[in-house]
Amino acid sequence: MAGTTLQLTRNPNPRECATLLAALRYWQSVITNNFGEGSNLSRVPVELREHFLDERVEPLTSEEIDALCEDINLQPGAKATFPKDAVGALAVMSTQQYAIKGGVRCPWCKSNEIEGGQFHVQEGVAFQPIHCRDCLRSWTDVYYLVGFQPPR
Repeated sequence: MAGTTLQLTRNPNPRECATLLAALRYWQSVITNNFGEGSNLSRVPVELREHFLDERVEPLTSEEIDALCEDINLQPGAKATFPKDAVGALAVMSTQQYAIKGGVRCPWCKSNEIEGGQFHVQEGVAFQPIHCRDCLRSWTDVYYLVGFQPPR
């Protein structure tokens, strides 16, 4: 199956794109949040493994799902960003992906139009409220103390 090109018989309409994106992002969050990174078939819930067994294929990794979602977003008529209400409050990035990418984009709509509030620090942990100006969602960034740097 590697190297196979996905060819649809027609371009999905915006509603179909939104549903495809919602399903892919939900799958991405379930696999990443509950089962860690990677695409090991043993991480797939038992009731869903049948989709992968016929051709003995591994599920997509989180990064591969990102790339596929970008391809779907580029379909004619599709919106340029993940539909905000398609899956309620479900973020399109896991907390791990958000941290790995540096926390510079909204985990829901991926906008870089985010702003941070004042830090609150408690015993080696700092919290910063963050707000997205595009989708109007809010969350809290969490920072952990990892050491200190002596003066030079």
